[in-house]
Amino acid sequence: MALRGGAEASCAAPWCTDNLFNERPFKLYLIVVGFPIVGLLVMGAIIGALGA
Repeated sequence: MALRGGAEASCAAPWCTDNLFNERPFKLYLIVVGFPIVGLLVMGAIIGALGA
C-alpha cells in the first residue's frame, strides 16, 4: 500500500504545481488531471478485452 500511495503522490505533484502557478479555473484543472486517467482506463479496458 505504501508504494501505491507514493505513486499517486508523485503523479499528482506536477498537476498540483501546474494549477498553483498557472492560476487556471478549477474546472480546467479537473480536465487536465482527468484526461490521462480516462486514457489509462480506456487502454486497460482494451488490453483486458484482448485477454492479455
